[in-house]
Amino acid sequence: MRPPRTRFPVKSMTIWTMTAAAILATVSPEQSALGSAPRSDEPTKASGKAPPADDKGTVRVEAAAAPKEDDSSTEPAAPAAAPVVKTPARLPALREGSMLVRSVGHIERDPTRNYRLFVPDVSGTDAPRRRFPIMPSGRLEDIERVLEATGADTVFEITGELFVYRGENYLLPGLAIPVESRASAPVEAAAPGGGVAEDIEARLRERVGPVARSSDLGPTMVGADTGALVPADSRLRLRRGTVMRNNDTGGWRVVLDADAGAPADPPMELLPCLLLESIERHARTTDGPAPILVSGRVVVYGGRNYLVPTAFQIPRTGRTLSPGLAVGGR
Repeated sequence: MRPPRTRFPVKSMTIWTMTAAAILATVSPEQSALGSAPRSDEPTKASGKAPPADDKGTVRVEAAAAPKEDDSSTEPAAPAAAPVVKTPARLPALREGSMLVRSVGHIERDPTRNYRLFVPDVSGTDAPRRRFPIMPSGRLEDIERVLEATGADTVFEITGELFVYRGENYLLPGLAIPVESRASAPVEAAAPGGGVAEDIEARLRERVGPVARSSDLGPTMVGADTGALVPADSRLRLRRGTVMRNNDTGGWRVVLDADAGAPADPPMELLPCLLLESIERHARTTDGPAPILVSGRVVVYGGRNYLVPTAFQIPRTGRTLSPGLAVGGR
């Protein structure tokens, strides 16, 4: 027998419907975790009205979006990377014995080493820009006198020989002709049939007066150390002497032994070249001044003698007729 069906009054049905609507309007656990969804029976802050319900009485509530975190407040910005400054690599040295022939350029001064530098003009070409320290010589004295008379912007045409010392080229000029001064009109070309050097020198003398040359000093000038200077371009052939440090300049010098019945020659500074590196190694093997037999070419600058070594030998000790052991030369 089927049990009788229970009939609820209309008022009770209405209460049940409202209870179900209230249950459906509750916020889901995910929305509760956000803590930002309003209740169904509370008006929204934006409109002041309750959210609309569908035909079944279900109220749909949209969860509020979580606020975006401010990256600047949680983590400091990384500092900007410092710019990388690349220093230009030194150009490989040209082979010792190479020649500069009628190379046009200007003269600079190296402030750290107090050298005069010859900078060839390579504008309009793909050649790298080089700076050659000018070795002490009579031509360097001529260059300095011209610069004093005409200004630092004077352009020179230089012919000379290149040497290598510790991976760097050095220039020994044989001819240096001022061809242009930006403070005055450029020097014109030489007349046909006349010597270029003589013509330019004559024009320069007309503008600035006579310019003293190192060759005008003569071989009788007294050296800064002792004895009369050896004339420029003199050649030494296996002269016996000793190699020692120059405490004033930090370079190397050779003190030549006096020949029988002849006055002692002044000490000579050794100019940079590949052979000087070998002489330095020999000098460092001894506790005191290193004996040596040296050949070379003499130059004069600033009242001192300098020597471009071309060969050297280590003297043998003991009783022997041999002058020494040949080590190096060019």
